[in-house]
Amino acid sequence: MKRKGTIIFSLLFVLLFLPNILLAQEVVLIPDNINGDYFGVINKFVMGDTTETGERAHPNAIYRLERGKIYDINEQMRIDFNFTLDALPDDPSNPTRPPMVIVGKDAQGSFISPLFYLIDDSTNIKFQNIIFSAIPFDENFVARTQWLIFLEGAYHRFEMDNCIALGFSGSVLQPRYTDRCSYYFTNNIFFNNIHLTSVGGGGTYSNTVKTAYNDTIKFVNNTFFNNGDNNFLSWEFVDYIEFSHNTMYNMSIAALWLPYLTNAKFNDNLFYDYQTVGETEWEYVNGHWDKGTPRHGHASILKLNLVDPQTLADHRMEESDRKVEAKNNVYYWSQTIRDYWANNTSQKDIDQGYSGKIYPVTWINHITDSMFTDKEHYPYLVQENNVELDPGFDATMGAAVLAKEIPFVKEYRKVGWTTLNVDERYYNPDGPGKLFDLNWPLSLDLTYTNTDVLTHAEGNFPAGDLNWYPDKKAEWLLTGVKKDPRQSVPSNYKLSQNYPNPFNPTTEISFSIPVAGNTTLAVYNVLGQKVATLVSEKLSAGSYKYQFDASNLTSGIYFYKLQSSNYSQIRKMTLLK
Repeated sequence: MKRKGTIIFSLLFVLLFLPNILLAQEVVLIPDNINGDYFGVINKFVMGDTTETGERAHPNAIYRLERGKIYDINEQMRIDFNFTLDALPDDPSNPTRPPMVIVGKDAQGSFISPLFYLIDDSTNIKFQNIIFSAIPFDENFVARTQWLIFLEGAYHRFEMDNCIALGFSGSVLQPRYTDRCSYYFTNNIFFNNIHLTSVGGGGTYSNTVKTAYNDTIKFVNNTFFNNGDNNFLSWEFVDYIEFSHNTMYNMSIAALWLPYLTNAKFNDNLFYDYQTVGETEWEYVNGHWDKGTPRHGHASILKLNLVDPQTLADHRMEESDRKVEAKNNVYYWSQTIRDYWANNTSQKDIDQGYSGKIYPVTWINHITDSMFTDKEHYPYLVQENNVELDPGFDATMGAAVLAKEIPFVKEYRKVGWTTLNVDERYYNPDGPGKLFDLNWPLSLDLTYTNTDVLTHAEGNFPAGDLNWYPDKKAEWLLTGVKKDPRQSVPSNYKLSQNYPNPFNPTTEISFSIPVAGNTTLAVYNVLGQKVATLVSEKLSAGSYKYQFDASNLTSGIYFYKLQSSNYSQIRKMTLLK
């Protein structure tokens, strides 16, 4: 019995301090050449990083690239292990361009597509501080890769943070036959992702498999600039979707296809010149931009349709259980696009016996609006404070973008596709040759001047991607921690047990610090991987509370760690969904 008790105690000890043990993942620097060969270094080094018996030599490693350098991938990487790819830290006093990962050619001279194929089950994948570019060395736009990442399997956790994806003509990420996966896109720029020869393509996340079932999809603080379509296409059942504080600027085709939302937040976003092709009479009659049942809603940014009853039943839901929140969004179409819609026709439609009229795109169509206003059947659908306002973006940038966009939409409405070269649709702020070798800092500025838009998001923050307003973003990140003014200055450090525990999906974490100091409060999974940073700032002495929302996490045991000055403490909590 004594031995059994010792084993149990040791196991509990390991579980309690596991975040400290595994917090520091091993960092492996990828060289820029292997024996003098500069081509295919990433795939050769990472895929060859194994022992003599085939196991990973550095399991759970962070593979790191040097800033300012260019790496090509000349053989598809089929990854069935935990994989993190990031960059060396930057020097704020001398900013250096992040490492650029570009599309290489295989032995037969074909461009690699996709670069990464994530397979097997239960892997953690993270890309951070990387520029991914589909633009080849010579900027010959005739043949390029379509996709960056394919993913298949179950129980994956995928993260892309502070990256730039440039020039992909398919999707940045395309799940294929996935189950119970979670996806997190934060602080990224998706830039000039346009298909070579058709109107579509150039998306970010695209999943049309209605039978798929995934846990979480989050897009927070991203910018989508001058892309084709399908920036976020999700037809599968997802436990929780959040699309918040994103900026979409000049989207040629419908960039959002989210008709079957069941539990989602769609807040604080900014849409400018969304779906510039508009909508024709034929498209409206045939439900082209509003697929599903019921159909025939006009083209709009926000659109919902009925979910298959059997799918809802499989998840113990009914239509009335759907929870969708759409708040504080801003949308606007420039006068140039409005004039195009009003003064042009679609020859393709006329040839089919229709009027050729081009309808404007709206914020919400009448079918979706009727669902939001029907509180008897949809008590948990909430739409409020969504307004049409001109943000006041840079006029020179807007004119340059539309000088390429208007010829494209005219060509599309004339013949139904584009004969333009894809480079004729790119926004290239730095001149010829600079799409491949980007200037740094990036010559892209999506700040705006309208004071109403600058305070329109919840908490009086700017609408859209807060990365264009770093001071406001820093303030926004710290809005979750609340100081209790009723409590006197504590005499000791203390991290209290969260309440309630177990919880679903929110719980309150309280802590006290007796002296001012740099303080962090973070959450880790049982593998010791950080899944959330709740607090990271200098706090004055006092007692604090944090309302932790774990909607984006799966059920299981988690640890939360308080660190302030030289003090640290860890506690365990259980999320039950």
